[in-house]
Amino acid sequence: MSEEAVFIASLRAGESAAYEKLVSDYRQRIFSTCYSFLKDRDLAEDQTQEVFISIFNSIRQFQEQSSLSTWIYRISISSCLDYLRAQQRHKRKSTGILSIFSVQDTLPAHNQMNPYQHLENKEYAKTIASALDKMPDKYKTAFVLKYMDALPQKEIAEIMEITEKAVEGILSRAKTTLREEIGNFFPEMRDGSK
Repeated sequence: MSEEAVFIASLRAGESAAYEKLVSDYRQRIFSTCYSFLKDRDLAEDQTQEVFISIFNSIRQFQEQSSLSTWIYRISISSCLDYLRAQQRHKRKSTGILSIFSVQDTLPAHNQMNPYQHLENKEYAKTIASALDKMPDKYKTAFVLKYMDALPQKEIAEIMEITEKAVEGILSRAKTTLREEIGNFFPEMRDGSK
C-alpha cells in the first residue's frame, strides 16, 4: 500500500492527525487557487474553508482514480466556479493580476511611476480581471492553473480530465481572448502595436 493510500485510509477513518496533516499540506495551495479565481482574500479564505468541508464530507467517496492532489484541485476549482456563478452580478475586487502576459514589462518600475501611471496600472489590473471573468469556465480554469498556480500542463490536463494537447489549445485561445479584450481598452497591448 502506497504512502498516499495509507494517508487516504487514515482520512477515511476520521483520524484527527491525518486531517491536521491534510490542512497543513494543502491549505496554502487551496487558498492560492481560490484567490486566483475570486481575487479577494476574505472570499478566498471562506472558500478555502468550504473546500475543506467538501473534502471531509466526500473523502469516503474518493475513487482514487487520480492522485489526491488532483482530486483536491478539482474540488477547489468546482467550488470557486459554483460561487462565481452564484455571484455573477456581484462586483469583485481585482488585485495582483498584472503579471499575466508580462504586463509589468510594458510599464515603468513601480518606484519610477508618476501618479498618472499608478492609476493606469490599476486600470490594467481591473481590465484583466474583468476579461478573466468573461471567459468560459474551461478557459479561466486552465489559465488560472497555468499562469497563477504555475502548474505543469500535464497536471492541468489531469485536473481538467482532458489531454495535454487540449490544454495547449485552450490556453492559446484563452490568451488570445484575453489579449483581444485588453486591446479594446488598451490598444498598445495588442500584438503588433507600437
